[in-house]
Amino acid sequence: MSIFEKVLNAHNTIIALETGKNTQIQDILARQYATLGGVRYPVDPAQKSAAAKQVQLNYDALIDTKKNEIRIALETAEKEAKRAYYDAIPMGSEYDYTSEIDRIIRNHEGSTLHPSVRDSNFFATVREHTELGDKWAPIYVLAGLEIFPGNAELLECLDKVAPAVAKAKAGIMEVETAKRLAEVFELAYFGARSAGSPIESIHIKTRLAELGANPNITVGINNAAVYDAFVQSLVADFGVKLGIKNIEPQVVGGVIYGNN
Repeated sequence: MSIFEKVLNAHNTIIALETGKNTQIQDILARQYATLGGVRYPVDPAQKSAAAKQVQLNYDALIDTKKNEIRIALETAEKEAKRAYYDAIPMGSEYDYTSEIDRIIRNHEGSTLHPSVRDSNFFATVREHTELGDKWAPIYVLAGLEIFPGNAELLECLDKVAPAVAKAKAGIMEVETAKRLAEVFELAYFGARSAGSPIESIHIKTRLAELGANPNITVGINNAAVYDAFVQSLVADFGVKLGIKNIEPQVVGGVIYGNN
């Protein structure tokens, strides 16, 4: 199971826990009478409040545990992906990959050419080296992926000139995608609860947009629609590369309402 799938499944579990928590709390608070020994008597509001609070604490503990599992899984996957990537980079040759990649990036960023001309020339150079299959091909492609992260053409070139590196690079992309998924989930479902002012809400929306989510799909951001749409966009954009094109988010109960 990919790290993306693990994070998505964990999110589905959290959503189900949140829904169960809210349902139980609402049921407790809605009770007006209880029956004991055949006698019906009014439920003490203080007892209802205490029972509801205990349910919340129990569920929140389970949710925190699941969130911690996500954090550990992402940290572990990131370390493994980086190790695999660095191991895939050729070493001990007459040229140093890292220094040459850095040099190419600096030259590109320091170019005085118009950006469109600069970028066009760069891609033409990448294509030439890729077609030749020379030693500079993977260096230029890797430099390009630092300048243009996730570029489809560059990823295809990398797969042609350095399949092992391409596979390792895909692993890093998968972890980065899963990390974005985790942050969008946290912001879309839980961020608004802690937002104490309109400014903080704006910051949350801004961050969602930076991550590639659309915070304006519906009114407000404490809802499932933002996360749901983001999952769909990730599957559409990266599904084929990550082997997850058939995954669907399993949102339970729509909006999650806070009980804090």
